[in-house]
Amino acid sequence: MMHGPRVVRRVVELSVLRRVVSNKPCLRVLAMSLTLGNTATRVMAREAAPEVARTPDELRKLEQYVNTMRGTTLGAAPALKRGGERGAVVPSVWPPRTSRLVAG
Repeated sequence: MMHGPRVVRRVVELSVLRRVVSNKPCLRVLAMSLTLGNTATRVMAREAAPEVARTPDELRKLEQYVNTMRGTTLGAAPALKRGGERGAVVPSVWPPRTSRLVAG
């Protein structure tokens, strides 16, 4: 059962009818749909973005949420930090997943 498109429709409904105190939760759910959803969910979320993010500030906030969930900030490479007992260099952010399919 696919709930992604239903979630996107509900977010648009809540945002357009102004049934939320702040639009930030709607923007965050839309960003999650854009980054984590299946193809149908991502397409619906992309089409719904102008309806939910109505101001330039909201559009920037949506972009920030999407970049944060993808693991990059404004296209920059993830920072490296030292971690572990021996000071090994590890990426501070996991790289984005390119596919949900597992080769078997």
